[in-house]
Amino acid sequence: MMFDGKSEVKKMLSEALVMQAAGWAYDRAVEGSSSVPGLGSAYREAEEYQDANRTCEQCVDSLVRWTKARVAASGFVLNLGGAVTLPAAIPADLAALFYQQMRMAAAIAWLCGERELHGLRVRTLCLASLAGDGASLCLDEAGLGKSMDRQLYEAGRACSGQVLTQFNRVLGAKVLTRMAQSGLLTAGRFVPLLGGFLGAGINVHYTAAVARAAKGFFLPREAA
Repeated sequence: MMFDGKSEVKKMLSEALVMQAAGWAYDRAVEGSSSVPGLGSAYREAEEYQDANRTCEQCVDSLVRWTKARVAASGFVLNLGGAVTLPAAIPADLAALFYQQMRMAAAIAWLCGERELHGLRVRTLCLASLAGDGASLCLDEAGLGKSMDRQLYEAGRACSGQVLTQFNRVLGAKVLTRMAQSGLLTAGRFVPLLGGFLGAGINVHYTAAVARAAKGFFLPREAA
């Protein structure tokens, strides 16, 4: 019986599961992973690309370039053997991709002057970046648009549980849509060897969209 990667992944994934994986990835990306060699914290990642002789945007662009190179490599390696599923029902390559994208987004925030990566404001914006070019729309639909963003983003006030629940629901749906549009749910990803090449290119494409969203949120307005 042949494995239908696209249909099986769609069955496994849900809005809640995607958000659980994204939150898990962000929390561990900020702290770094002691179990995976070479994956330091977002703070350390940002410090490596900070350069007083370059602008904030130049430092961020350098970080993004290297992140795209890493997700291409990890996408290829993790997809070589076909679909590998974690106990949490998230394919291993998606978990790794979320981890690196969240570390990149948090590091972008730090390079742009944010120092409270554990704070609700930065965490919310980094998670929203997973929606790619639809990130700002996602915030608007969740009730975190122009009327609420100043409370959340500028004053640092916590959102109500109802608003955060709505945000998770909207973002989860948009991330699933973005994954489908980017080819992350394409059946070819789950074919040995062929999936490796597809995974590398798709991961880079999706990561570039996450980077654009994060830059839009965190870069100083004169730079963005």
